[in-house]
This record gives sequence, structure tokens and C-alpha cells, in this order.
Amino acid sequence: MYYTRYTPSGLFSCCIIQVRNVLRVFGVLITKKNKVLFYHQSENQEFRSYFIIQKRGIVLGLR
Repeated sequence: MYYTRYTPSGLFSCCIIQVRNVLRVFGVLITKKNKVLFYHQSENQEFRSYFIIQKRGIVLGLR
């Protein structure tokens, strides 16, 4: 599935792939100053990993 959302901080677009019990998310977050490509994987609905693939810009804030 492919999702695109407009948020107050910018444009968020991602592709979600589920294979058996593993959920993988590949996406991009575009703000005024940044372009962030990221990868997220969760297994059995538990947060497992969060990798920033590429960051372009000055400031990156993550929660």
C-alpha cells in the first residue's frame, strides 16, 4: 500500500509492505528545509528498528 499525507510540517509519503508477521515501511518526509528517506520495520507489532537512509538539509527532529 502507498500513502501520501500532508502534515503541518510538510509532505509525508510512504510505502507499506507486510510479509507474514513483519511490517516494513519505506518513505520520505519533505519539509521546507529537509528531505529525509527512512526505513522502519516492526515485528509482531513491536518496534524493532528505525534507520535514516539519507538526510538532506540542516536540522532533523525525531521523537
